[in-house]
Amino acid sequence: MKKKILVSLIAVAIVGLAMVLSVPAQADENYLGIVNRIGGLFHEALEFYGEGNVSEAREKVQAAYFEGFEDLERPIELNISEAKSHELEERFADIRRMIREGEPPGAIQVRVDALMADLTDTAARLEGGSIPAEGDAEAKTPKHGDWSAVNAVLFEEIEEALSLYEGGRGQSAVLKVQDSYFDQFEESGMEAEIGAIDPAFKARLESHFSMIAGQIKNGTDPARIRSALTEMKEDFQKAAVMLEKRADAPMTFFFYSLVIILREGFEAILIITAIIAYLLKTGNHDKLRVIYNGCAAGLALSVVTAILVKQVFKASAASQEILEGTTMLLAAVVLFSVSYWLISKAESKRWVAYIQGKVNSSLSSGSLKALWLAAFLAVYREGAETVLFYQALAADAGALGVGAILGGFGIGCALLAALYAVMRFGSLKMPIKPFFITTGALLYYMALVFAGKGAMELIEGKLLEPSLVSWVPTIPFIGIYPYLQTLIPQAVLILAALAGIAIFAKRRPLTQQAC
Repeated sequence: MKKKILVSLIAVAIVGLAMVLSVPAQADENYLGIVNRIGGLFHEALEFYGEGNVSEAREKVQAAYFEGFEDLERPIELNISEAKSHELEERFADIRRMIREGEPPGAIQVRVDALMADLTDTAARLEGGSIPAEGDAEAKTPKHGDWSAVNAVLFEEIEEALSLYEGGRGQSAVLKVQDSYFDQFEESGMEAEIGAIDPAFKARLESHFSMIAGQIKNGTDPARIRSALTEMKEDFQKAAVMLEKRADAPMTFFFYSLVIILREGFEAILIITAIIAYLLKTGNHDKLRVIYNGCAAGLALSVVTAILVKQVFKASAASQEILEGTTMLLAAVVLFSVSYWLISKAESKRWVAYIQGKVNSSLSSGSLKALWLAAFLAVYREGAETVLFYQALAADAGALGVGAILGGFGIGCALLAALYAVMRFGSLKMPIKPFFITTGALLYYMALVFAGKGAMELIEGKLLEPSLVSWVPTIPFIGIYPYLQTLIPQAVLILAALAGIAIFAKRRPLTQQAC
C-alpha cells in the first residue's frame, strides 16, 4: 500500500508541476527563435496567397500571431512598453486586413518585411535585457500598494479594449481585457490582498473581467458594455479604499489570518470528515491511514505549488488559474463518483444489514484509490490558495504583524481540529441510511460547485473564452456563473444525477423482492 501511495504522489506531483510549467516554458524560449518561427509562418502565408488560397493565408497569419507573437507580447510589455506591444499587434491586424481585402502580394510582402525587421530588432533588445526607453508612452504596472494608480492603469487598458471592439476588432479586445486582469489586477497584488480579506468580493471583481469579455464576444451594444464598466469601476474604487484604509494593527492581521484558515479549511474538513466517518462506520479503521496520507500529500504539494507559482514563475499568472481550475474539475469528477457510490449503498438493504451486523468490510483497491484522491484533492485545492493568501497578508506586515498572523493561523487550526472532532463523532451516531444519503448529497453539492468554479478558473486563465448567457444569474456559493463554459459541466453532473436516480428507482423493487 505504501508503494502505491508513493507512486500516486509522484504521479500527481509530476502532473501538477507539468501544468505549472506549461505556460512559462514558452515564455523562456529564445526570442529570436520565436521571430524565426513567425517568419516561417508568414512565408507560408504569402505562398498560399500567391496561389489564390486566401483562407489558408489568413490562417497562417493568425498562427503567426497566436503561436508566435503572443509568446513575445508579455516580455515586450514588461521590458520595453505596452505601447510597443500594441503597435506590433496592430501591424499583424493590418496584414490580415490586406489579405482579406485582396491587396497585391507585393504590397503585403513589403508590410511583412517591415514587421519582421521590427520584430527582429525587438527580440534583440529583449535578449539584451533592455529596459523601457525614456520616451516610451506607457509605464509598467504601478508599485504594490498604490491601488488608485493600479486602478487608473487598469481602466486605461479596459478603455483600449473597448476602442478595439468599437473598431471591429473583437478578438483583440477580448485578449486585451484578459491581459488587464493578469497585468494589473493580479500582477499588482490586488487580487491576492482582496482575497485574503474578502474572497466573495474578490470573486465579484474577477467576474467583471469575464462579463465584459463575454459581452464583447457576444457582440453586445457598446453602450451596454460601458454601463457594465461603470459598475466595475465602482467596485474597484471600493477595493482601493478597502486596501488603502486597512488598519495595520496586530489585531487586524490576527483576525484576517484566523478568517483565512477557517474559511479555506472548512470545505476540506467537510469532505475529509465525510470520508473518514464512512470508513469508521463500515469497520475499516485500518484504512484511515490512506486518507491521512492523501491529506499529507495534498498539503505538501500545495505548499510546493504555491511557492513555484508565486516565486519561480511570476511571469505566468495564468498558470495558477489553469492549475486551480483543472484541479477543481478533477475534484468534481472524483467527488461525484464517490457520492454516487455512497448513495447507491444506502439503497441496499443487504448492505445496511451487513454494516449493522458489524461484519468486517473490505474495500476494493479501486475504492481506496478514489478515496485517497478525494482526500488529496480536497486539501490540495484549498492549500495552494491558502498559502498565496498568507503570502499576500504577510507582504505588508512588520514583525508584530507576522507574529499576529502566526497566532491567528495557530488558533484557526485548533478550531478546525475541534470542528473535525465534533463532526466526526457526531456523524457516527447517525443511522446508517440517513448518513449515507446525507454524506453522498454533501459530496455531490461540492462536486457541482467545483464544476462551475473550475470552469470559471479556466476562463480567467485564458484557456477558455467566455460565452455569455445573459439571463443566468451569478450565484457563487453554488458555482453558478452566466457563461456557457461553466454551465455545461454542471448540466452534465445534473443529468448524471438524474440518471442515477432513475437507476436507483428501477433497482429498488428488485432489491425489495430479493430481501
